[in-house]
Amino acid sequence: MTVAVIGAVGLAISALANPLGIGETEVFGWLQWTGVIAGAVVTLLGIVIAAEWVPVGRRDDVAAGTQNTTIVEDRTRRAP
Repeated sequence: MTVAVIGAVGLAISALANPLGIGETEVFGWLQWTGVIAGAVVTLLGIVIAAEWVPVGRRDDVAAGTQNTTIVEDRTRRAP
């Protein structure tokens, strides 16, 4: 979800650069188009990841090469 939010913020800043006073010219320039397109792609990527349409490995799924085995030992004494 964070990726989608970052993309949406980037898209909004790029699209509103002129009204915000950070645009270079009075027209919608190539840098703004690049920012809008990149923001849209990142937003869509974030939505795809958040909706789990594409499986993405997570840190808790794979423990960096360690073995995921639980050893159970019986430490209770039995009465003779």
